[in-house]
Amino acid sequence: MNLILFEEYEITAGTDGAVHTAEISSADERYRHIRQVLKPGPGEEFDAGIVNGPRCKASVVSDDGSSATIQLRITGEPEDLFPLILLLGLSRPQTVKKIIREATALGAAGIFTFTTDKGESGYAKSSALSEDSVHRLLLEGAQQAFCTRLPEFKIFNSLDEAVSAAAAAAGKFSEGAPLKIALDNYEAACGMKDFWTENEDRGDAVLLAVGSERGWSGSERDKLRTEEFTLVSLGKRVLRTETAAVAGTALCLNGLGYY
Repeated sequence: MNLILFEEYEITAGTDGAVHTAEISSADERYRHIRQVLKPGPGEEFDAGIVNGPRCKASVVSDDGSSATIQLRITGEPEDLFPLILLLGLSRPQTVKKIIREATALGAAGIFTFTTDKGESGYAKSSALSEDSVHRLLLEGAQQAFCTRLPEFKIFNSLDEAVSAAAAAAGKFSEGAPLKIALDNYEAACGMKDFWTENEDRGDAVLLAVGSERGWSGSERDKLRTEEFTLVSLGKRVLRTETAAVAGTALCLNGLGYY
């Protein structure tokens, strides 16, 4: 944990609005991390934050071995996430979990998953993708990246639903149309490098679509082309879904000028 995050409901606001407190039990992973890894001395501060809220400096006010009271001193406003929404075909839950963590750490503003024609529809009902499980993954990614903001996460029944929702969400970032990219090994119109050479000044937001393990169906490719996605290749090598999603996200953010 590079940043210890606290939920807003855990916070007791101070009277001056700048200093708050929170209590965590010894069973909490954050408690163990503070005691066993950070080991702050008396009055020594460590980095913390409030989920989707301000950055803070924190210190341990009291610790009786069963719980600790943490004081949070607000030091700065939260940073914005980057204007990229990852459209992710549902794959094996363990694969999706890795992508959620890493896409969050990279700063994607949204992760919209959906059932694909070639994927397993049962993946959407996996306990690994329950609301609580996904929230923990988002927290892990944000804490790794030293960020308090969490991306929006949604599960849709189809590519069509996910594309419509992502296009609407992109309006929060840009008044113009977002650039639309779909990774594809077989019918790509160009490579990622060439795409950004041709489009570096054309947009300030991206929708990046990545299929599930078996790739896109013909009807999904047709849908993507109809929605003005460009089919783009990451090269000749066949990558795992999690590798392609993370590499594609990083390259798109680089194309937008964030990395």
